[in-house]
Amino acid sequence: MAVLEEKDVMKMLEETEAVLHGHFLLTSGLHSPMYVEKFNVLQHPKYTERLCQEIARRYENDNVELVVGPMTGGILLAHEVGKALGTRAIFTERENGKMTLRRGFQIPAGTRVLVVEDIVTTGGSVKEVMEVVKEHGGELVGVGLLVDRSGGKVDFGVRTEAQRTLDVINDTMRASGLNETMTYSFADPHELERLRMSTEGMGVPVELLNPLNAEQSVMRQSIIPGLMRSVAYNQSR
Repeated sequence: MAVLEEKDVMKMLEETEAVLHGHFLLTSGLHSPMYVEKFNVLQHPKYTERLCQEIARRYENDNVELVVGPMTGGILLAHEVGKALGTRAIFTERENGKMTLRRGFQIPAGTRVLVVEDIVTTGGSVKEVMEVVKEHGGELVGVGLLVDRSGGKVDFGVRTEAQRTLDVINDTMRASGLNETMTYSFADPHELERLRMSTEGMGVPVELLNPLNAEQSVMRQSIIPGLMRSVAYNQSR
């Protein structure tokens, strides 16, 4: 399957007017200057199919046996992703306020399951679906999302792939006229290597041409190395 880049996803959302600007109160309780109306894009089968093919592509080598999504938008995504992967697709729904399987759907123990969802802000619905999968003995492979509004902050404990990532907090602050300032702190490159810190989401370390010393020869956006040194110092006192 051909790669669908994030800019292409955004183009689809904008062409179908799925991205709305204004002031919105999200179901999570957060306020945002941007709202993604998923059904504006999902009403177009060709776009839905293409978006779901990209989710499927990212998990095509993970031996997925079943795709599960929550009602309502998750039904469409589960069906299209399942079709692309050649697997079965089912959905969960609420019964007396609790997420569950109905309509005779089954998840045999040991089944490798991919959970899909359209829009995620706090990840509550996805976590409920994951619990249903675990209760039935399914093996969670990962989570596939259309849009991640958490800015990558929601942690499901499994591999998560999002077509488009938005940051509600940053969007709101920028819409209020505030500017974001990125700060860099001194860091030890060997310490970063020992901590096995990924460069993704934290900025690539900047190597200094004329460092103060070998232990502070790079600068990085993360403050974790400095905090770890402080903890080690305090424990040794």
